[in-house]
Amino acid sequence: MWEKKYFQSEKPNKAFALLQLIFVLVIIGVIVYFISGVGNRVQTGTKKVVSTSQDLKRLTDFSALTKALEFYQTFEEHFPIWSEGGCLGEKGNPLESALVPSYLGRLPEDPLFPSQCYFYKSTLDGSAFWLATKLEDKEKSKSDGGIFPDYYELFSDEKRIAGIIMDLKEIEKAVKRVSP
Repeated sequence: MWEKKYFQSEKPNKAFALLQLIFVLVIIGVIVYFISGVGNRVQTGTKKVVSTSQDLKRLTDFSALTKALEFYQTFEEHFPIWSEGGCLGEKGNPLESALVPSYLGRLPEDPLFPSQCYFYKSTLDGSAFWLATKLEDKEKSKSDGGIFPDYYELFSDEKRIAGIIMDLKEIEKAVKRVSP
């Protein structure tokens, strides 16, 4: 009898019922949110922000890499030689030993590495270089002054570099890491 008096209440707990009601309303709101398509619009906006930030990192990386290559060329009288070309993220590539740590703290990597990479190629004598990557914003790739409209390209000398540029299939294979 004593237990009933102190531990059991005759009145229903109104605070508990209010919490249940709020919880149910939140669940219904989330369901309506995704059914109405608002969730898809938010996800699309998030993807755009992510791709814009990835492109910004790529452009910043290319700017730093170009400056390092120009400093290297100033002191060595040629650009780092990698005539067969390749992805900067691959360990043991010639750019790593040429630029790190004297000109760069580390070689930059594409935000989507290893599925996508920054590609570098030089002439046999190191008189010119070519850098390429894919950007999410296709308009920037088309207006970069390069040869391929789907790739963002930087190069040291357009006349010299024309002899080392590969065809589009080779570039796609290298930059996007597509298997043959």
